This record gives sequence, structure tokens and C-alpha cells, in this order.
Amino acid sequence: MNFRVKTTVFALTVIIFGETGCRKITPSEEKPIVTPPVNSSQLFIPVKLESSQQLIQLKYLENSNLLLTVEDNTGRKELIKYNKNKLASGFEIYENNQLVYSSDYFRDAGGRVNTINQFKVNGPAFTPTGHLSIGYDSDNRIAQVNTFDLHDQLTEHKIYTYDQQGHLIHFETEKPALKSETSICNYDQKKGLCDAVPNALLFTIESRYKFLFYSVTGNLLSKTAISTEKGYTCSYEYNSQSQPSKLNLLEGSLKTTFTLTYKTLP
Repeated sequence: MNFRVKTTVFALTVIIFGETGCRKITPSEEKPIVTPPVNSSQLFIPVKLESSQQLIQLKYLENSNLLLTVEDNTGRKELIKYNKNKLASGFEIYENNQLVYSSDYFRDAGGRVNTINQFKVNGPAFTPTGHLSIGYDSDNRIAQVNTFDLHDQLTEHKIYTYDQQGHLIHFETEKPALKSETSICNYDQKKGLCDAVPNALLFTIESRYKFLFYSVTGNLLSKTAISTEKGYTCSYEYNSQSQPSKLNLLEGSLKTTFTLTYKTLP
């Protein structure tokens, strides 16, 4: 696997958008829309999830629903890179304003992301760590993700399964010489929190905020890992658009209640 030579840490970020990728995001000045007017032509995109101790903010490319950054109050920020055609072209992770991880997306002849090259970042140095290979089913949904190390050795194989409504309901993770792990997801029948966010399931591959991005065709109610007994459950209150206005996230004995804020796009 040939990896592209990196010349500077922030070059890609500066080309894509006019603000520095390391700037701390301040709370959104958008007016929260908790009970938006009924208009089926409008898009409702989440911009903030706030609890008593945690704040997660989402920003988008100007006048669009293309997600640009997700940042929380722990000092972590995830940034999605775009090319000149506004196609997602990579992913970055910042810790306390320092770039620590970067990836580049490559697409097949059909325009689907099928390879992700991964780099650990330390100052100006981009060190290749391996790559991901993505396969799709007949409905162009992610069907498998293979993880390879720097020597092209397979380290993880993940298989995705969907139901008739398009919910990601089952995935199995296999690692050589290790016990496989099976996870099962359940959903409500409401409008998904991220139903208007393109590539949401693609972003689950590298994002910390998977519980957010699973909620596309419906909202995630539970994710259970059969073999390890790790997982979490979610419950919701809904607005007049049948989208979540509150999210209760339960991980073990820890419960977090988020209030959700949206903005509208015509």
C-alpha cells in the first residue's frame, strides 16, 4: 500500500475551509428549534447535544447539511475533510487543539469510499499505521470493513447486516486468533436524528460518536455486544417532526440526558 507524502500538518485543512481546524468552537448562536414548523421540504440537522456535564456541537459547511466538525467539551474534535466537489475526502482527530490522527479517503469507479489510509500525527510528522478496505452490498450500503496494518496483514474483519428498513441491526467483528464479537442494534420507528446528514454510517467507522451516527433511518434504542456484554441503551422524547428533542443515554449504571438542538435548511 502506497501512502501519500505529507508535507505539512494543516495544509489539507486550510485548503478546504477558511477557518483554522484547531480553533475552539464556541456555543452555537443559532436559535434552537425544538418544535419546528411542519414543512416536509425542510431539512432538520442537529447542531448541539447538551447535558449537565457534556456538550457536543456539530458544524456544517456553509448553507449545507455536509457535516464539518463534531467537538465536545473534553478537548476532542473530529473534522471531516472535503474535496473541491464537496465529497468527503478524509477524517481528522484533534486533542486539545493538536492534530493527532488523519485519514484519506479513496473512491471506487462508482464514487464510493472503498479505501481509507490512516496516519498517526505528531507535530509535522505523519506516520502511516495501516488502511481500511470497505465493501458494499447491492444497495450500496457498507457491508464489510477490513482493517490492515502497515504490512498489509489483516487485523480485523467486520460484517454489517441491515433490515428491510435499512437499519444497521447486526455486525460481527472478527480478529485473527481472537474470539469474534457480535453486536445487535435496535431502533425506533421515528425520524432519525442524523437522517439528513450524508455519510453518517461512513463516519461511524472512525468517529467516537457512534451512538449519534447510527441514528439515520431510525433512532438507536440499544446496542448490545453479545460476547462481551458491553453496550448501551437510548430513550427519547420527540418534537413535532417526530425527531428526538431529548436523548437519555444509559451505559451500565451511568445515565446521561441530552437536550437536542436543530437548525433548519430550506
